[in-house]
Amino acid sequence: MQFTETLLDSMQAGVIACDATGRIVVVNRALRELHELPASWPDGDLHDATTALLDRLRHPSGAAIHPDDTPLRLALDGRPTHLADVRLMNPGRPTKYVDLDARPVRAADGSHAGAVATIQDVTAERRAAQVSRCELQVARVLAHAPTLEAAGPALVATIAEALGCSHVGLWMVDGIADTLLPAGQWTASAFPTDVMPDRIVRGTGTTGTAWQTGEPVWIPDLKRPPDHLAGLLDAEHERAAALGIRSILAVPLPGTPDPLGVLTCVYDQPQTDDALVDALATAVATQIGYFVAHRRERDLTRDLDRSRNNYVDLVGHELRTPITAIATYAELLAMSAETWPDDDRALLEVIARNTARVRALIEYLLDLSTIENGELSLLPERLDFAEVVEGAAGALESPSNIEVTVDAHTAELQGDRHRLRQVVDHLLSNAVKFSPDGGGIEIRLRTDHTVAILEITDGGLGVPVDERERVFDAFYRGSDVQHSGIPGAGLGLSLARTLTSAHGGTVTLDGGEPHGTRVTVRLPLGCG
Repeated sequence: MQFTETLLDSMQAGVIACDATGRIVVVNRALRELHELPASWPDGDLHDATTALLDRLRHPSGAAIHPDDTPLRLALDGRPTHLADVRLMNPGRPTKYVDLDARPVRAADGSHAGAVATIQDVTAERRAAQVSRCELQVARVLAHAPTLEAAGPALVATIAEALGCSHVGLWMVDGIADTLLPAGQWTASAFPTDVMPDRIVRGTGTTGTAWQTGEPVWIPDLKRPPDHLAGLLDAEHERAAALGIRSILAVPLPGTPDPLGVLTCVYDQPQTDDALVDALATAVATQIGYFVAHRRERDLTRDLDRSRNNYVDLVGHELRTPITAIATYAELLAMSAETWPDDDRALLEVIARNTARVRALIEYLLDLSTIENGELSLLPERLDFAEVVEGAAGALESPSNIEVTVDAHTAELQGDRHRLRQVVDHLLSNAVKFSPDGGGIEIRLRTDHTVAILEITDGGLGVPVDERERVFDAFYRGSDVQHSGIPGAGLGLSLARTLTSAHGGTVTLDGGEPHGTRVTVRLPLGCG
């Protein structure tokens, strides 16, 4: 008998057994610990003491389990029973979740000898599943929200449901007033609605302290606070305790350099699960913090782009009039410059050449502004892309020591002839600009099923692998180009890609063989 008791007490699962009359005869150590009972329990009759514990068991819905419907009672009647996620509600303690399994016990002759049930604590597993579900649901809410203000109500409701909170508050920093303001509040129907104030000052209470320190503040039980948090129990927390709050968790939303806000969870029962702190701090709060930082960065980028576009548009239009006047007067002077001294004519040519460069830059700027403001309009027509490529190659102004070869086959498509010519002109101009003396440029146009493919290869400087996407950003110039002294504004490739995209195509860049650059344009045949 002593060995049997020792064996049962060594098991991690709680065990309870009854005889054929339904009288409780066995309860092991694990079951006593699940119910948080002292080692001396029971003081009196085991059956009566154990029966009194039935009130602590609840169905997953929260409804009480009738004594005649307990798994042990059903097993005694010959019905093996399994109940999952049963609530075990020990007085004044956090709710635990257990799985119950009960089986009949039969004697050697097959007669009913009683029943036995095991109780397995699954609180940790359930909490992990809750946290995972919460992470997924939070991600779904944030994925469809334009702003945190819009997501706030659904966000706090999702967190409260997933983690079983009585109240959840999402607080965001108001940088001007240096306070926390609510971005979302959720309160259970049976809980007081005035749980939190309308604003929180830095360093006050759990939420304000989490904001100030940048660290989670966790009070598992307001009636038994940790010594290092006793100083937080000011009038605010006394009020919270009076409202029925037993546990508070405040987790800062990570930001750089200071928290962006605080997520506060309130419970009407004490909590002892430290994994909850880790889960919220490393998962849910991080998700929200990343969302806020990303949205702010996106908004800032949009504002900067809008300011840049307005500036580019203003500069382009303001420069166009004086440059046009300079070019016109330079042309008029050139008509009577035949009798001028050679040095004077040379100076006039410099004026004309540089004026042409500035006019081209202005047109680039205005095109860029038109495109980025969404005002680009195409005039599509049926055309042979080979004619566009050959026309651009024929008009290319290249040094005599750079050889240009063209291999263009018919490629009929629907597109804007002027804009496609701009694409090819920009790409060829770049190829000439970066080709060394004595180098060559190869232009090849072919078709592959439903796609026209234009490849322009030069033997110039080449572009480092990590810059091959960035060179398509407006105003970006590669590091090698900046150090080479080659002039340019960093607009040609950006315009070429944007115009190609408007035709449903792509522009990519990779290395040439054995060096240099190859630009590939792909356009759909037959439509654009």
